Amino acid sequence: MVRRILAVVLILSVAGVFVGLVMRIRALQDELDETWDIVRRREGEIEALEIENGHLKTQIAGLSYIHVPVYFLAETKDGYTVVPELRQVKTDSDSAPVISALISEMIEGPSPRSLLQKVFPDRTRLLGVEVIDGVAYVDFSGEILDQSVGSPVESAMVEAIVRTVIQVGGVSSVQILVSGETVPSLAGHVDVSQPITLAPI
Repeated sequence: MVRRILAVVLILSVAGVFVGLVMRIRALQDELDETWDIVRRREGEIEALEIENGHLKTQIAGLSYIHVPVYFLAETKDGYTVVPELRQVKTDSDSAPVISALISEMIEGPSPRSLLQKVFPDRTRLLGVEVIDGVAYVDFSGEILDQSVGSPVESAMVEAIVRTVIQVGGVSSVQILVSGETVPSLAGHVDVSQPITLAPI
């Protein structure tokens, strides 16, 4: 009789432990399910943030380019003048890279369907740009001197260079160099031996 009672007590004890374990397992399973729900929500939020981040990077990349006027020559009944064409260039915290991009656009020439004339003789290259105390030193290859033009063309040419460069922030005047040296003029008519500044148009 005692053995039966002990057996029943033992069975009930084991059953109680088993029931407790089952309930604990269910509780842990519920906690795990809840945790997975949180993880899935977080993954969705992270994915949404990554998509938004991609959109922002695209917008920022778009903002890193600006439209800037680049000047070319135009013949008029009274001689020559300078006329701007808008070109897209990449912005930079330093002035020199922006100036380099603008001069490169000038060397490339006006738009194909444009009636404007290019500024530089063929094969002219930009050798370097440096900005010191507001003066932009723009260095060209010797081909820039390979021209035989009158004063009106040379004046417009110098004006186109200076107007294109001087609009860049931090630049107040432009010194034209040829192969790293100052020259008296580009075609014998306009003094370019000193930094040049121009009043706004």
